[in-house]
Amino acid sequence: MDLSKKLQNLDELESEFSEQLNLRDLYDFTNLDENEMCEVTPLLSSLRIDRQRYGEVLSSVSGGEKRIDRVYDFCAGREVALASSLKEDNQIDYEDFLREARITARLQHPNIMSIHDIGLNDQGQPFFTMDYISGQSLGQLIKNQALNKSPKISLNELLDIFIKVCDAMAYAHSRDVIHLDLKPDNINVGDFGEVILYDWGLAKIVNTKPTPTNSHQEIEDLEILNDLTLSGLIKGTPGYLAPEQIGDDCEKSTLTDVYALGAILYTILSTKAPVNADDLEELICKTKQGLIIPPEQMSPDRNIPASLSAVAMKALSLEMSHRYQSVDELREEIVKFKDGYATEAQHASTWVQIQLLLKRHQKTVSLSFIFLCLLFVFAIYSFIRISSEKNQALLAQHKAEENFRLYKIENELKQKLDKDLRSVVHQSSLGGHYETTRIMIESVDKALSDPDSDLDKNQLSSFKGDLHFTLQEFNQAAKSYEGLNTELHKIASDYAKIKSDDQALLTNHQLGDLLERFISFQDKHVAYQTFYYHVLRSTDDSPQSYLKAVKNILDLLNNVAHWTYEGFDLESDQSGHLSLRGAPYQMYILPIATEKPFNALSPLKVNSLDLRNSRTDDLERLLGLKLHTIDIRWTKVRFEKFRLLQDRVDLKKIIIIPGQFDAKDLKQMRKNIIVEERKGPDQK
Repeated sequence: MDLSKKLQNLDELESEFSEQLNLRDLYDFTNLDENEMCEVTPLLSSLRIDRQRYGEVLSSVSGGEKRIDRVYDFCAGREVALASSLKEDNQIDYEDFLREARITARLQHPNIMSIHDIGLNDQGQPFFTMDYISGQSLGQLIKNQALNKSPKISLNELLDIFIKVCDAMAYAHSRDVIHLDLKPDNINVGDFGEVILYDWGLAKIVNTKPTPTNSHQEIEDLEILNDLTLSGLIKGTPGYLAPEQIGDDCEKSTLTDVYALGAILYTILSTKAPVNADDLEELICKTKQGLIIPPEQMSPDRNIPASLSAVAMKALSLEMSHRYQSVDELREEIVKFKDGYATEAQHASTWVQIQLLLKRHQKTVSLSFIFLCLLFVFAIYSFIRISSEKNQALLAQHKAEENFRLYKIENELKQKLDKDLRSVVHQSSLGGHYETTRIMIESVDKALSDPDSDLDKNQLSSFKGDLHFTLQEFNQAAKSYEGLNTELHKIASDYAKIKSDDQALLTNHQLGDLLERFISFQDKHVAYQTFYYHVLRSTDDSPQSYLKAVKNILDLLNNVAHWTYEGFDLESDQSGHLSLRGAPYQMYILPIATEKPFNALSPLKVNSLDLRNSRTDDLERLLGLKLHTIDIRWTKVRFEKFRLLQDRVDLKKIIIIPGQFDAKDLKQMRKNIIVEERKGPDQK
């Protein structure tokens, strides 16, 4: 017998045993005492316990005219919300309270709060119990979305919530009940997609003709469920109530709820109520006059679809006849939008209809477009292939000629680069990159060790010495310069004794002494790079310690002998004021390839500069500094150069002599900067 047959026999045997087995034959329940019976029937026994049905209050919240307590229902075995009136000892108020409960109890819908029990407590005060629901109100959800305090919810998800509210109201209207207080705060959105509409305190039954219920019940008088005691001009929430709710002269109907649903849709789209004002009187006036700004104008940054904006504005029409004539019509418009169709309120043009059609069938359109593109590409490919085959021999000849021409150009370039190796090496090493210099040293080492190289060994050694010198590796530099009898060889040898460790750096003062040794201008490119690398790597950023080094590098930049100018003065009070009065300097930026211009004055942290009587005539050469004050009296600085500098060094004040600039230029300058005119040459 196979396994399947055995299993089938076991199933038949189990079924037969279950039919013959009766638990009552195994246990004798007739002889159980009361305690034993309670253990056997715990649910029935719990109902026999003499106690109040509802337990103590677990949490409580008050709002409007009632208090909502979270209590435990011992009969049902669950938590419920117990509502009680905040107005005590007033029979009329109690009647209003019970009226809300009875109307809500008439409505049995998944999106409407369910009423479980209505009664009087021990003090004779009315209460009713409802589902205890978690989550938050739609109003709070929209507010959190506007403030980015909760995970982003898409417009489609919000519209799904709105459709469920429409379903609830369509059902209520079918039961001849209108809400009259619809607003986002009366809609609860649960954590698992539940949408519950509640707070029917202002609800009204529009058809109060007595209707029979079940055959064994009395005919229900619906008129008693309508509010006969409410008085005053406003019954609803300002900002969401319809114009006909202001005053007692207009009849409320299902179209009143359509208006409120339009207001809720408006809030979903714009995060704001449709009617806003500074005080209640102004708000009522705007409501009665229908002064509502369309959602896309109220919140232009939210990219509100024009079709939905039109739907909201139609539902919010001042004239009831211009609104949607039922909630179902409004709901259908939202469904149309979600399905990719134009809404009736939009009055879409033919072009818009075509765009929506293409969007609805986006996949088909995309596939068709791809097919046409492939067809077009195939046609082009076929044409090119035919043309290619036709001209194949001619193209091969041209290609051979071109390859030969490129070969000749490559050889010529190689010979030129070999002859001008010093220029190539310096351009690479003086690029402001420490790593590049290291790479160039390795490249030169390879060339020196290549026995087949036809390059000048002395020239290569000189290049290598320059590279080591800029890195302050004076031992290596002196070794590379051996036998070349250059001034740099002597300097490197001297400083190898002063600083024996090639990995260490000179002090800033020693750097100034080193740069003073550069007399021959043909080697100043080495001085520039040595100064630049030192500033980048040194941990001592004291401006005073750099004073001599900066002066000597400026002398080299401007082809000035080191002893020519002695007026270089940096104030020691940390004010950042540098005097270059009468200085023979025009150049301040190092001629090396860096990402940003490197100004030789940068280590001095200058923010105030005195250039009186100096040769400086181009303020653009001061780039790289952060100057707030500059004195350019008796210089040849032009207004055009001043404009270029102003925005790039954060200049705040400029000092000139009277008449140095035209009145028109001065007027333009004073719009953005302080211009101070001083007369005497010694006036500070």
